[in-house]
Amino acid sequence: MRLALTATCITTLATLLATEARADTTVSTATTTPLKTSTAGNITVTADGSIAPTAGTAITIDSNNTVSSAGKITFLGVDNAAGIVGNGGLTSSITNSGAISVDETYTRTDTNGDTVLDGPYANGTNRYAIRIDGTTPFTGAINNTGALTVRGNNSAGIYVAAPLVGNFTTNTGAITVTGDNDYGVRLGAVTGNVAISSNISMLGGNDVGLALTGDVTGQVVVHGSITNTGYGSTSLPSDVTKLTAQNLQQSGAAMIVGGNVTGGVLIAAAPTDTTNTTADLDKDGIPDAGQATSTIANYGAAPGLLVGSASGPTTIGLFSGNTNGLIINGKVAGVGVYSGISATGVQIGGLGSTVTVNGGIAVGGQIAGSANGALGTGLRLGAGASTPLLTVSGSISGAASATAGGTSVGLQIDSGASLPAITNSGTISATTTAATGLATAILDKSNTLNSVTNSGVIAGLATDGTGRAIDVSGRTTAFTYTQALASSTQTTTPGISGAILTGSGDDQINISAGVVSSKMNLGAGNDTIALSGNTVAAIDAKLGDGDDNVTLSGTASYSGPIDFGAGNNTLTIGTGSGFVGQFATASGTIAVKLNGGTLAFNTGPAGASFCNLKNSFTAPSPSGAVNSPTMLCLPR
Repeated sequence: MRLALTATCITTLATLLATEARADTTVSTATTTPLKTSTAGNITVTADGSIAPTAGTAITIDSNNTVSSAGKITFLGVDNAAGIVGNGGLTSSITNSGAISVDETYTRTDTNGDTVLDGPYANGTNRYAIRIDGTTPFTGAINNTGALTVRGNNSAGIYVAAPLVGNFTTNTGAITVTGDNDYGVRLGAVTGNVAISSNISMLGGNDVGLALTGDVTGQVVVHGSITNTGYGSTSLPSDVTKLTAQNLQQSGAAMIVGGNVTGGVLIAAAPTDTTNTTADLDKDGIPDAGQATSTIANYGAAPGLLVGSASGPTTIGLFSGNTNGLIINGKVAGVGVYSGISATGVQIGGLGSTVTVNGGIAVGGQIAGSANGALGTGLRLGAGASTPLLTVSGSISGAASATAGGTSVGLQIDSGASLPAITNSGTISATTTAATGLATAILDKSNTLNSVTNSGVIAGLATDGTGRAIDVSGRTTAFTYTQALASSTQTTTPGISGAILTGSGDDQINISAGVVSSKMNLGAGNDTIALSGNTVAAIDAKLGDGDDNVTLSGTASYSGPIDFGAGNNTLTIGTGSGFVGQFATASGTIAVKLNGGTLAFNTGPAGASFCNLKNSFTAPSPSGAVNSPTMLCLPR
């Protein structure tokens, strides 16, 4: 035992002496020799230095040493190649401001004269600019500001398999990856923050621009652009008959958040103040003044942004200094391009596991889903997704082009999802331009949406006139729509255009400002429509068989028919307000209370007068009214 112990001590001492004696290495000229930190120590590649090996890995981190490169690392036509590779279980750091290129000489050509290049996007395989292997943590920051170019299948710009203990930042340097089954940036678990300010460009089937597959204990901030597609052309060619299966490959989502993010997710906008060159309000470690508005776009059926996982629950925590977990101040889009391909801007949940966004979702930027002869959806909350509030000050839109078969939805809440409230001061819209096809701005299939408060615009615009602003027709409890100015200083006019469909609860439509153009079907229950302020409303209302109440006050005006249905119903018209339209009721009564307002009937479809109805009317006597009631019968 004594001899064995002595041998172990000697070996350990020799190892320590070797580590202390190891010299650092600086590469300042061109070389083809690969380097390992275990023999080269801390490695620095200067701006004048370059490494161009003929195989394998240019720089391997296999000891507790660091790598900093401002030069060039290149491979050409080499499979199973990587610029910088680190191993889990080490303490190190990677700083790259230079160019890393793992490329090939192969070029695609147009073989059939349709102006779209044909053939595989790449021939090579297993190529990486920066990769961290292993299952034990790699401790240290990764900071990239250099240009990364990778062309190969089953490849990536930056691929971190090992858990990362440290911040991850990629800024300014473009990341361009071409080939199938690729990633621009793929991270596992991160103990720290993730900041993406580089522009990531992807071309290939099943590609993903940014994939966060593990838990992030800090925050995720994206200022860069992420463009992702499997298409040979992201603009519709004049002749699509010659397109090959390769030309029409589907990619994955442009960005995936598949794990918990304790510090929230921000898709960021450029700062409004660029004079302060040191401010970092979003705390991503990069001065705000030099950052741009993030643009995330996927051309294909997959979403621009996908939050959730099939393998386990996902929770997005509150973003620092904010009451929301997910903030989209940049632009996120899904574009189907080709006929029959549905598109989604943002999808949360719907993958089989729950997704919880604490605080709420705030959209100050733009979310858009645009399809050609298919379903275009802006924001979809899939089954399992839940958040208490959606706040929109920017825009959410779904669109379907003139190609037959298209439908559009601005916001869809699937069965099994939960979103109790929406506050909108921006625009939520759906537009279908085909001759027929539904357009629904807000569609709730979950029956959890209790209220919508609107000081902006909500519009469902369909060429065939079937546009729906709000569809909560599956509800069995009360729904409330409120339209009002957000403040006394608001100068824009709030409005809603399209049908409002509610369920069997006691629903309330409260509008105190703006314009309304809507066909309302409020279902069963005791429903209320209250118009006040300076509201101008063109409404065709069907109120169902409950005891319904319509109230007009201020200078509000209601133009259009009302079908009160059965029940004991009331129409109250206050001083300065007015009703011009028609009544229809099968078996109920209508009590009309004229408190100084105007009640005017226009004629029906066959020219019959609606001034003389069989149902009962009550009104205050002229002596008891502030102003004598006015009864008019106007031509239709």
